[in-house]
Amino acid sequence: MRSLASATTPALDNHLKRNISSKSKIAALIAASALFLAFARVGLAEVIPCNRTAPWEGNVGVPGGIPRRTKIYRNIVTDLGADAAGAKDCSSIIQSAINKCPSGQVIYIPEGRFRVETSVHVGNETPNRTLRGAGMGRTTLFGPQNNPIFTAGDPTWPPPEEDPANWIAITSGATQGSN
Repeated sequence: MRSLASATTPALDNHLKRNISSKSKIAALIAASALFLAFARVGLAEVIPCNRTAPWEGNVGVPGGIPRRTKIYRNIVTDLGADAAGAKDCSSIIQSAINKCPSGQVIYIPEGRFRVETSVHVGNETPNRTLRGAGMGRTTLFGPQNNPIFTAGDPTWPPPEEDPANWIAITSGATQGSN
């Protein structure tokens, strides 16, 4: 007794292959189209709506625009001896370079991992300097105790009057909105 599978004729076999093949192709085309449309919508989605983004053109919030400084003042590794392996603290080397860098020049931090144990401060008295690394993922500064590695600006600006003789005592009239 022959089974049903072996009872087919060559003509029926060809017919089944052709029809299954066509149906498979149509199903695959429909599936691919659905996936394409689903991913196309994701690709067109906005992470931040356009009306909430800052225009990255012109000065980008920096008076006069982002400076294009090219003159390297010092390379902290080759010129100043910083440890690019992250074993030794580089805080004082970076701070000294910032403090001594002439206005309009660059302190270059090459590729490596740089340990910063004490916060490096960029104060208001050291403007117009650029601290530049080798690129994202290539230059890494880290605080070994997860400490802050940079502070910027001065706590009070403008600085308070330091001579008490120039202080003015408020004796009355100090109400909200008064001058």
